[in-house]
Amino acid sequence: PIERFNAEHGLVELLARAGYRVAGRCVINGEPATKLLRPNSDSGIPGAFVYRHRVSGKEVVFSHGADVLNDGRPHDAWDVATRLGLVT
Repeated sequence: PIERFNAEHGLVELLARAGYRVAGRCVINGEPATKLLRPNSDSGIPGAFVYRHRVSGKEVVFSHGADVLNDGRPHDAWDVATRLGLVT
């Protein structure tokens, strides 16, 4: 079920549903990435990055700052949906 959910849901789409805003593009570890600004950001600096993980090959999001997704590891769509309350 989790793999199916991940295949059917893009991270940028899920993050947008949770109030994140696309704030540009960049390159991380040679991979194109989408930068996002978390809701209620104090700094106004995008701190979430969605890109294809070079080891797993899966789309993941990393974040920093006060973001709930900031725990030092990559998150897939299922992680994002459950952590941000988009699924029960």
